[in-house]
Amino acid sequence: MGNTFFFAWEISLMEALQSIASPVVIALSDIYSFLGQSETMVAIIAIYYLGYDKKLGLQIGLNSIFATVTNTLIKNVVCRRRPYFDHESIECLVPVDKEYDAYDIKAQGWSFPSAHSTNSTIVPGTIYTYTKSKIALIITIVLGLGVGISRAIVGCHYPTDILAGWLQAIIMLIVMPIVYAKVPKKYFILLHI
Repeated sequence: MGNTFFFAWEISLMEALQSIASPVVIALSDIYSFLGQSETMVAIIAIYYLGYDKKLGLQIGLNSIFATVTNTLIKNVVCRRRPYFDHESIECLVPVDKEYDAYDIKAQGWSFPSAHSTNSTIVPGTIYTYTKSKIALIITIVLGLGVGISRAIVGCHYPTDILAGWLQAIIMLIVMPIVYAKVPKKYFILLHI
């Protein structure tokens, strides 16, 4: 079930990362993975919308929704299997859904592109594009890199999944402001509460 495709360098890189992964590195990878989860995105959106800046909170929310929808569509078209499904040398150190068996493809989902990489880049990236804050830019880079690398360390994503997740977020950060400027505000009125 699903498709398997990869570059040889991806497997070599993942093997190297996992060979030097100490328990501390794995724990840090798990924390970084948490920062790229949908639940973390929702919390950040709520904090901005309810407590800081409604307009920015709405912008983060809309970008996150569009990113999640497009990410899911791409995943279900490509149907790329996770690296550890097909390579005995790659271990799943932190499954996507810890309640289910790591080899349950329905529970763990498809690999390409990495939603964690997209999420961890789209949220702070939206804050940066809205505020032009250098701190937000640094957070975008550090968080995006950290989450992406952590997903390869834990064996859940090929490096090209991570690169595609980052690329998807960057494209969305460029395209969505253009869409908001062109689409009449009446189409977004239902999103305002």
